Amino acid sequence: MKRMTDLQLKSFQVVNSEKTELPLNDTEKNIMCNAGGRILLYSFGGVMMFSAAKGMIKLLATYHEYDVLILDVTNVPAVDFTSCKALSEMISDAKGMKREVLLAGTKTSAYAMLLKQGSLRLIPEQNRFVTREEALIKGSEFVKASGMIED
Repeated sequence: MKRMTDLQLKSFQVVNSEKTELPLNDTEKNIMCNAGGRILLYSFGGVMMFSAAKGMIKLLATYHEYDVLILDVTNVPAVDFTSCKALSEMISDAKGMKREVLLAGTKTSAYAMLLKQGSLRLIPEQNRFVTREEALIKGSEFVKASGMIED
């Protein structure tokens, strides 16, 4: 179980600049570069299981300087109940700190499970996107509107 959890946690990546191991396209890289670290992209990969739920939250807690959190479930084939609750907690915490929260990956089975469990109740419909690029574009708009970066 520990080995599975460790593998799962390695598939999660948090990015707050253009320097990343994630395969970002040129537009995504440009957005991350121009956001000045104000956008935090949390990309999940693989099945999200109960054993990694606490680690998901701990990883996010190590980042403090951002205005927009983008949760990317595009590459998540399945998510269990405990992970849904962990995501709910992450969303609630970010919203409590007046951060915008967006979601990428609305055409996945993970998204369907998150909806079913009520995990996305704090993310308005207009902040949910099919692709990571769409979410990053919207995130960039939020950052620009906050005055933290310029056009």
